[in-house]
Amino acid sequence: MNAQEVLALVGYPTDYLVVDFESFYDAKFSLSKMSIIEYVKSDLFECLGCGFGHCYKSWSDGQTRRSQQFIEPDDLQNYFDHVAWDDTTIVAKNASFDVLILQEIFGVVPPYLIDIENLSRHQDSRDKHSLKHLAVKHKLGVKGRTEDFKGLHWDDMNSDKRKALKEYCLNDIELERQLFELLLPQLTNPLLEIPLMRHTLDIYLQPRISFDFVKADKLIEDMYKELWSVVDKTGEVEGHQW
Repeated sequence: MNAQEVLALVGYPTDYLVVDFESFYDAKFSLSKMSIIEYVKSDLFECLGCGFGHCYKSWSDGQTRRSQQFIEPDDLQNYFDHVAWDDTTIVAKNASFDVLILQEIFGVVPPYLIDIENLSRHQDSRDKHSLKHLAVKHKLGVKGRTEDFKGLHWDDMNSDKRKALKEYCLNDIELERQLFELLLPQLTNPLLEIPLMRHTLDIYLQPRISFDFVKADKLIEDMYKELWSVVDKTGEVEGHQW
């Protein structure tokens, strides 16, 4: 089976859209310094645009067509307002990042979602899963240098730098599309694995856990008392540095 046949098998739309956001980062503000949710929800977060790779079946002749485009920051909301979310499978290299941005910044929760990183972990969980590594491993091409845009806001970029960002992003889109089409058909049991992958993502993207801080503080206090009710019998003094 090819990727579209696998999507059809599990009841997902066979038209799919690869999504890859670009965002501001510098030496102090980056995903190497903080969690994804801290980064995306920070006041310093700035979306620098997004690349899209659309694969769809033409209504005119039934042939599969592919297209790419980069949408600048000011035009993204309008673009998302016109996506047929119920008829499109969203594909991302790291959905914990890209789809979190969709959700938190643009108010979109895609009903059909596949994370390429989950596909690569299914193939080899102990391998590296960066796009740079996977592109070389599967002989698909070479990822560009995100360092070329370090410390630059959208308003800091001249036309040449914006063009370079666009080309960098669309190169990533092409690598991600190829990875998706290569790895999705390698699932051993898509009917089980794709829903499980989505459930795992939803635990992160749509958490349903409530936390009772008052009970937690009481539990800590009770555990502390219980600990010292035992330790006191040994003759140790509370506050001793173990």
